[in-house]
Amino acid sequence: MPDLDVEITAAELQLLLNSISADNDKLWFDISFPLFNGFKLFQAKPEGLGYAVEVGNVDFNSIGTQIPQHADEFPTYQDFKECFLASGCMQYDNVADFLGRHKNYKDRNRRVFFSPDTNVLYHGFLSSRASFLAKERIPIAPTVHNEIQGAMNHKYDKATVDDIKARIRFNSELIKGWVNNRIKRSRKAAYLAMREKNRLITLKLAGIEGRPPSYAQKDLYILKELQQFMDESRSDVIYLTADRAAQDFCEMENVEYFLFKIPARVDVRSCTAAAFCELLFDLTAVFGVIRVHRTLLFCEFPSKTGLDQLKVRLATEKLHTQFAKDLKICRRLMEFKSRMPTKEVDF
Repeated sequence: MPDLDVEITAAELQLLLNSISADNDKLWFDISFPLFNGFKLFQAKPEGLGYAVEVGNVDFNSIGTQIPQHADEFPTYQDFKECFLASGCMQYDNVADFLGRHKNYKDRNRRVFFSPDTNVLYHGFLSSRASFLAKERIPIAPTVHNEIQGAMNHKYDKATVDDIKARIRFNSELIKGWVNNRIKRSRKAAYLAMREKNRLITLKLAGIEGRPPSYAQKDLYILKELQQFMDESRSDVIYLTADRAAQDFCEMENVEYFLFKIPARVDVRSCTAAAFCELLFDLTAVFGVIRVHRTLLFCEFPSKTGLDQLKVRLATEKLHTQFAKDLKICRRLMEFKSRMPTKEVDF
């Protein structure tokens, strides 16, 4: 069987989508999770400068019941929602309330900083177009940073992957590349949370002595670190959270906060081309593998060298040949563009 795989970067996903549209004799195409037969996530089609999206009723509980021994390694509806949030295809329900408070925050005599909890970093809000904070300096509590960093590098061993493969009834060969690569929790930390942190202009904060004795005490440590920063910088900090449990700690420590409300369901009808490409990347990263029309996208594979890389498996040799040719031309053009002078040159 010929090799139909091509390695691409996230920035090259639009070229892949153009190829998929050319192969599709219908306007709509399906995005699915191929490890469970017929598990359709949603459908989409090109529309204007973006994509129209239709999301039906997706029963993620059926996955957990089919393979309960490894349920933590398979997607949930919460993961599905977080991918739509992180890509910018969906926003918190109360973003308008937060933006409406912006003027009040800025009218204070003391400088105001906004500091996210871990969930807000996973959701990608601060760097999104809906936020006014993309170019602000963002203090991130050491406990938040340590939580993300500590989750990034947990990997599957061969025995675990073999056991998962034995329990999957469809396409189990698609996860053979998971051996010695990141588990789902680590993929989310690396591809969603750390990506968001790297997009921001962050401030390094001093930690406090000790470590949270339990996960339940994590928020208390974060707030103490922010309180220390406020005292030292003579500023105000608004703690941004999407976790209702953090409210009690904020009120106890007298730290001002804003609680973002996560939509109960994914109700997205359209999104920009850039957001749609990021959505496909995020779904591939969190789910491990997805199918777009007839094309498979893989997040983890042995030859991977960069976080923004994906492996694409085309359905036919003809599609592979054409896409590889288009990709080669596109890369040459980008290389040529990078060598072009950015200013006019006098001769």
